[in-house]
Amino acid sequence: SYSAAVASFERLLTTESIFNEIASLHLGLAYLGMDKTDDAKVILSSIEVNSDYYMLAQALLGDLK
Repeated sequence: SYSAAVASFERLLTTESIFNEIASLHLGLAYLGMDKTDDAKVILSSIEVNSDYYMLAQALLGDLK
């Protein structure tokens, strides 16, 4: 379920991990699945420009405008 995914990704993001970037992207997607658009925007906006997931996050944000 989306709720379980959100809990898992949020827990992962409390630690320093090589998976934080992809966890942020998937957390944003899970929020979108739960119709929590504002939360998704916050998380997707936090993905750094040098991240491999930046362009995808920006595309998702563009779709939300």
